Amino acid sequence: MDIERPLKERGRRDAATMGRRLTERGVSVDKLISSPAVRAAMTAELIADELGYPRSEITVDATIYGATDDELLGVIVGLSDDWEHVILIGHNPSLTDLANRLAPFHPVDLPTCGVIGLTYDVDRWGQVAGAVVGQLWFDYPKNPRGV
Repeated sequence: MDIERPLKERGRRDAATMGRRLTERGVSVDKLISSPAVRAAMTAELIADELGYPRSEITVDATIYGATDDELLGVIVGLSDDWEHVILIGHNPSLTDLANRLAPFHPVDLPTCGVIGLTYDVDRWGQVAGAVVGQLWFDYPKNPRGV
């Protein structure tokens, strides 16, 4: 079953690399949320390790596995307003669709283990859907520039 498929060695290396790049970029995280798929959970743990985020604090959200971009947006707008910086780990094509929906003027094709950072000037997660992106960055394992 696909949900039980683990990360291969390359996936483990890429996840650790992206975690280090997030750290180098100065990314902080209040909440890390992952799909229940084994490969997503493994990615979340490796990224958490690099960010110094406790594995025990990772939230697994079953909604993320097989979600549409609408369902992923529902996860985001339902986030606790106590969290300012959230990392969501899921699957394509939904994450690419969501990224392009939230930042339509900066289209991306999110590759495996790619990360996109979006910043909004809003007070609540529920306002993200209609807000304009304030800042955007994009990185992925094969990016020769790195951070």
